[in-house]
Parts: sequence; structure tokens; C-alpha cells
Amino acid sequence: TIVEKILPDKKTVRTMLGDISYEYCIIALGSRVNYYNVLGAKEFSHSVRTLSEALYLRNSLIKKLETNPEELIINVIGGGYTGVEVAGQLSSLTNHDLKKLYPQTKISLNIIQSASTVAPQLPKLAKEKIINRLKKLGVKIFFNSSVNEVKEDKIILKEQTLPSDMTVWCAGVDNFADAVLDANYCERGRLSVNECLQISSFPETYAVGDIACGHNQKEIPVYPQIGEVAQAQGKYVA
Repeated sequence: TIVEKILPDKKTVRTMLGDISYEYCIIALGSRVNYYNVLGAKEFSHSVRTLSEALYLRNSLIKKLETNPEELIINVIGGGYTGVEVAGQLSSLTNHDLKKLYPQTKISLNIIQSASTVAPQLPKLAKEKIINRLKKLGVKIFFNSSVNEVKEDKIILKEQTLPSDMTVWCAGVDNFADAVLDANYCERGRLSVNECLQISSFPETYAVGDIACGHNQKEIPVYPQIGEVAQAQGKYVA
């Protein structure tokens, strides 16, 4: 069934099949991919928000390599947490297993980042380490570059056009907590929680993962929307 509304004041989850009451509720609805209305982004790029999407990306990569191309260009759109992790994993795979299995193919990896650095929320030293590591892995980073359109074989930036055999979209998330909860409980499209991951006024209602917006005591940055955080929050609430 599909959740239509969560009513913490009534301890009720409203679904297509009717209302379900609860004593405790853990909200873990996650987030969606945000394509920012970029033309062709949804149609011609891979996403890695779910396990099935990640497996599809892997299988698509192998399928392309099996055609024995001389060169394979992979563009990762977005240099946030997800973008740098995907690029790092792909480059590590490229420099080891794929290099042995497909020595005839040169694989190039690029990150297209709209900001002037990667993972902007991280401390300066951490960002510098990430950039240096990616460069050592052979990843080229295009800073201050915005994508105007994604096509099957290229991406059109504001400044130039880049060829692309595979495009991976990691540019952002679409938060939708206010679609299923009263907007008064939400912040930045996420559910506002205290340091115990509860809605402050309704301590029997928790949120974990991408949908949770809060921070630990004495810390200013809000919880980042990455898998490691969701896993730790899930264990804590459980």
C-alpha cells in the first residue's frame, strides 16, 4: 500500500487501504532523485539511489565493455557525497579489475560539479584530501560547471559539450516529507527531529535516513543524506 498522510497528533498512518493506528512509528521514506528539470537527465542518465539502480548501472557498464570499445567515457553529474563516492568506486574498479579484464579499452571518468569544490559540507582539509585522491585515481573534475541538457551520447554544459558513453546523475535529492506530513513538522522538505530522532512534540514518532532533518548536540551541520548515516540511525532507533 501507499502512505498518503502521517498524523503524529492522532498516532495514525493514512494509506490507500485505510488508516493504521500506532503506538510507535519510525518514518523512513527516504528521498527521491532531483533532476532540477534538466532536459534529458531522467531519460539518459543512471541513478544510484536504490540497490536495483546501482546493479543496473554495473550491468550496463559491463555490457558496454563487452562491445570492446577503444574508449569509454563516464560522466558523474554532481560532486557531493554520492558523486565523489560513485566516482571513487568506479575509478577503483577501473584501475584494477576492469583494466585486467578489458585492457583494450581506455576508461575516462569525469565529475561535473556546479560548485567550486566537492562535498561542500565537509571541512576544508577533508575536501582537499578527496580532490587529491580523485586526481590520483585519474578522475577529472569540472568545477563551477552546470548541466543544461543530457543526451544519449553527450552532456551539454553551460560552457562546453562533453562526450558521454555513460552518465550517472548524482546531483541532488528531492525531499518530500511535507507531502506526507504537516509542513509545521518539516524543514527543508525533511522531517524536523531532535537529537533522539523524534518529533519533539510527539516522542513516539521517529524519523531515520534521508527524511530526517536534525543534528547532534553541540553540532551545527544537519545529518547528511548518505547510507552510513541512515544505517547508524536505524540501529539507534531500533
